[in-house]
Amino acid sequence: TENALYWLQDYRFDGLRLDAVHAIASKDWLPELAQTVHRACRGRHVHLILENDDNDAALLEQGFTAQWNDDIHHVVHHLLTGENDGYYAAYAETPTRHLRRALAEGFVYQGEPFVTRDGAGRGTPSAHLPATAFVFFLQNHDQTGNRARGERLTRLCQNRPEALRAAIALQLLSPQIPLLFMGEERGSTAPFLYFTDFSDTELMDAIREGRRREFQRFEAFGRDAGSDLPDPGSAETWRLSNPYAESVDETMYGYYTKLLYVRRQFIRPWLRSVQCCEAHLLGDGAVLVRWALANKSVLSVYCNLSTADCVLPRDLVDVSERGIFASRSRSDYSLFAGRLAAETTVVTIYRPSDGDDIDGAGGDAA
Repeated sequence: TENALYWLQDYRFDGLRLDAVHAIASKDWLPELAQTVHRACRGRHVHLILENDDNDAALLEQGFTAQWNDDIHHVVHHLLTGENDGYYAAYAETPTRHLRRALAEGFVYQGEPFVTRDGAGRGTPSAHLPATAFVFFLQNHDQTGNRARGERLTRLCQNRPEALRAAIALQLLSPQIPLLFMGEERGSTAPFLYFTDFSDTELMDAIREGRRREFQRFEAFGRDAGSDLPDPGSAETWRLSNPYAESVDETMYGYYTKLLYVRRQFIRPWLRSVQCCEAHLLGDGAVLVRWALANKSVLSVYCNLSTADCVLPRDLVDVSERGIFASRSRSDYSLFAGRLAAETTVVTIYRPSDGDDIDGAGGDAA
């Protein structure tokens, strides 16, 4: 606790990320830490962010600001890449339903059996929490760095660039808090490999052997594994992982800049207590999710990560909706004509009339 206060008070950090709290045995200590921090830093807003593989919502009701949403990463990654091994298998059977739930409610798994836990339940209900209680990332140090070859989505989606652009728009224009991994905004194609610099040779040998064992199981899926992994103790492995050694992809940088401008103008000021009010399945890989913002307007995100257009029911698109972003040129015009283009995200804002009820869920809502 004193260490946490040291960074927050002496160095004036804006907040802290607590790593892997599911592995902390003293469960009562975490709420005590949050109380102590907020009491000691009274008058300041301090962000306390969790990584919690248990999908337990309780800490988000006890002084913690938000939690990294692994579920939404896993389902979007599966929809973009088709990968379905390891924990991605838990998201591959009904990925569109999982995407809708992750956007609307936070956790996909809220007590349901989880495949890599031998069918044991994972998670607790989270729909009552605001969208801002979840951190939405497409890549991070774990999900990229723990891969055998550290591929970024720019490599994994090199044959689906429009799908990646649609996923980025979904991430930055949904109310969940976006997290960008270093180099994403530059369009980096450099890998982010697993590297260490331990001087203990026995420890380094154990790490190398552990990495080989970890990836031997992927051979069953036809993946490269085992004997030809980059050496985690090599300076070359570290050098290859530097995203700033490349020149900036100006097109991608401009895309992120525009998205963040739209978020700042239309979404960020109105995120207080934001809740989902509708969530629909539109087709394979395609969803519509709506949130009621604090200024009484409604944010609608239409996202299609599949390779096929989908036809929209006539009553889903309101003529009063104002398009604020489309990831693919003129796809907003197609939307208002009743068609959501493949590999596209379109975002709109509208203010319901006084007679409309924005708190009710739609017919196929989550």
